[in-house]
Amino acid sequence: YRKVYANEKHTEKRVGEIVQGFKNHLSEAGSGQISEIFDGAAPHEPRGCVAQAWSVAEILRVASK
Repeated sequence: YRKVYANEKHTEKRVGEIVQGFKNHLSEAGSGQISEIFDGAAPHEPRGCVAQAWSVAEILRVASK
């Protein structure tokens, strides 16, 4: 999202909202973990394995920029 909308004023706010959206998920199925995949349509149900390292790593990468 950040790369696609790099020149838009709303980008950083939206990225923050996306990252915050994972806050509740971190205390669900795999405590402190992020599921492998999610449904694309709301309510974005988690699917696949309950703990996926690359899912956690991507949120940490985005949040740290």
